[in-house]
Amino acid sequence: AAVAAPQATGAAASAAHPPADMARPPKKSSTPASAQGVAQRPRFSAAALLAAAGAALVVAHGAAEPGADIAAAAADEPPTGSVELRRVRRLPLGPSGTPEAEFQPLQLSDVEPLANIGNVQYLGDVEIGTPGRRFQVIFDTGSSDFWVEDGKFSSCSSSTMHRLPGYVPRVSIFYSIGVVSGEVISDRMRIAGTELRDQTIILAGSIRGLDHRFFDGVLGLAFPLLSHTQSTVLQGLRQANVGVFSFRLGFEGERSYFKLGMPPPSWALQGHGLNFAPVVAPEWWTLEGGLVVGDRWILQKSYLALDTGTSYITVPAPYFQVLLQELMPEHALRKCSTHRGTRYFVCPCRNRHDANILYVTVNWEDFPIYPEDLFTPAGWSSGGEEQCVLEVQPGREALPLILGDTFLRTVVAVFDAERFRIGIAQRGREPRLRDTKRRLEEDKAKRASRAPAILPPHRPQMGVDGTPSLWAILGAMGVGAALGTVFGQLLGCLRVSGWRKASSEPAVASGRTGSAAEDGEAGAPYCRM
Repeated sequence: AAVAAPQATGAAASAAHPPADMARPPKKSSTPASAQGVAQRPRFSAAALLAAAGAALVVAHGAAEPGADIAAAAADEPPTGSVELRRVRRLPLGPSGTPEAEFQPLQLSDVEPLANIGNVQYLGDVEIGTPGRRFQVIFDTGSSDFWVEDGKFSSCSSSTMHRLPGYVPRVSIFYSIGVVSGEVISDRMRIAGTELRDQTIILAGSIRGLDHRFFDGVLGLAFPLLSHTQSTVLQGLRQANVGVFSFRLGFEGERSYFKLGMPPPSWALQGHGLNFAPVVAPEWWTLEGGLVVGDRWILQKSYLALDTGTSYITVPAPYFQVLLQELMPEHALRKCSTHRGTRYFVCPCRNRHDANILYVTVNWEDFPIYPEDLFTPAGWSSGGEEQCVLEVQPGREALPLILGDTFLRTVVAVFDAERFRIGIAQRGREPRLRDTKRRLEEDKAKRASRAPAILPPHRPQMGVDGTPSLWAILGAMGVGAALGTVFGQLLGCLRVSGWRKASSEPAVASGRTGSAAEDGEAGAPYCRM
C-alpha cells in the first residue's frame, strides 16, 4: 500500500484541514502529451483519486489515524475469482467539533455543483510484471485508463515489460487539483486470478498536487472511448474471455468484493433477482431510470451512471432544490446549512427521523435508500449537536445523475460488457429506524398512485460530461472541412478576379487583345466551382 507524504503542498496543502478532507473531483481528462505541451479533454468521474488528497486516510491493514473509520472484516471467505476491497472512510468535518462560523445558512436558490465528492473509497490488489508485484488500486467504473505510480514499479525489474513502438510516449490525466502523467508501457497483469497479457499501463512518473495518497493507482473499468492508451482493462478482460464483472460494496462491518463474472449465490440477491437494463451511453456505465421520494416521482426516463469511484449520489444542481424540498419537511430543512470549506450540505443527524425514503427506480422496480444511509455522521457543531453530511449532493447539469457508493452499497451491481447492459439486485437491507419502517409501508401502499414527475427527464446529449461525443466531434470536423473547402475556393476566385481586372488595363493600353482563356494560358490561375 502507498504511504502518506509527510507534508501536503500546493492544492493539497489547502485541503489539509479536516473540512476539506473529502477531496475527489467529479471530472477528469486524459490526453496524450507531446514534448510541445499537454492538451486537455474534460472527462467524467474522477477515479476516486483525490479522496485522500490533503487527508490522512488508512487502509484495512494500516494504522488508524484520528477521524478515520475502517470496516471490520467478516469471517466469510472471498468468492473464487474475486478481489477483496478495503473500505476507507474519513470523517469529512472532523471528529472534534466544527465552529459555527464554518457553516452558513442553506440557500436553495443558489446551489453550486461540488468540485470534490468523496469520503469513502474501496481499494483492491492487482499484480503487475514478472515476477509479479502487488499494487493497491481504486477500482473505478467511471474512468477507463489504468495507471500506477512509477516509483512503486520499476520497469527494469519486469522481464515481460515492453514499450509500445510507434505509440505516443506519454499520457496526462488532469484532475481538479492535480495532474498525473507518465510513460505508456505494456506488461503482464493479473486481476482476480485472471492474467491479462500485454496490458497497457501508464507509469505515472509525475504526480502533481496529489501529495497524500494511500493507494498506488487507479484501475478504470469504463469503455474504451474514454481512454487514450492503446487498450483498456475492459478490452483485456474481453480478450481473456471475461465479459462480466460484479461489485458488492459493504457497509461498516461488512466485506466488499470485486468479482470477475456473475455474483455468487452467497451475495444474497433479494427481490426478483438481477434487474438488467441496457447501457445508454457509449462511454460510461449508464442506464435509464428515475428517482422517487416518498410517494412522488421526482423525474423519470433519465440517465443514471453507476460509478464506484464516486462516494455519493449527485443530482444536477437545478434539480437539487426540488429533491431536497421533497426529501425533508420545511422545518427540518431550515436546520440544514452549507459547510463553507467543502460546500457540502450538512444537517443535524436527527433530521434522518423526519426524512423520506429515496428510491432509485429501474424498469419499474424500486431500489430504496433509507434516510439512515443518506445522513452520514461527520462531526459536531460547537453547540454539541452531531452533524451529518447529506449523501445526495449537487452535481453539474451536463452530467447524468451519478449513483455512487451510497447507492451501490444497497445493491449488487453487475457490469456486462458482452451484452452492453447493467444488472442490479437488492441486497435486502432492512430499515433500522422505526420512522423509516413506517414510511416504507406507507410508500408501498401508495406506489400505484404516485404523483406525476415534478421535473422533466434529464438526458444529457453531448457526452454526459459536457463534452461532445465522438460522433459529434467527427461530424463537426467533417462540416468544418467542407466549409473550409467552399470558402477557400470562393476566396481563390475573388483573388483571381481581382488579378485579372488589375492586369487587363495595361494590356488594353498597349494594344494587346485576347480572350480570358488566352490570358489564363499566359499563367493566370484558373478557378472552377
